[in-house]
Amino acid sequence: MGAAALCAAGALYVVVIHSFGIGIRCPFERITGLSCPGCGVSGMFLCLLHGDLSGAFHSNPLTFCLLPGFLGLGIWLTRQYLRFGYLKTGRYLDIALILLIGVYLVFGVWRNLA
Repeated sequence: MGAAALCAAGALYVVVIHSFGIGIRCPFERITGLSCPGCGVSGMFLCLLHGDLSGAFHSNPLTFCLLPGFLGLGIWLTRQYLRFGYLKTGRYLDIALILLIGVYLVFGVWRNLA
């Protein structure tokens, strides 16, 4: 139920950005003047909706490259939930998520130095 509400809110946000050209500016960027690791994700999805793969890549290259993995993980977790009635994750997923957080932190530093 929560995932469906989150997807609906995301879809509504994309419609608002696409229709009116306004969006929520990153609070981290607003305060520090630096781009956070997630800056550009909204633009990436808008570019993907228009079929602009190059623009999507340049909006947020890390998330663009990891998007197939995120989709696969979402499908796998949904399957696990439907199969067992709860999310049955294991040690490998926990390790992968910790590594992913580390990769995003390194990306956040790198994109501000480049």
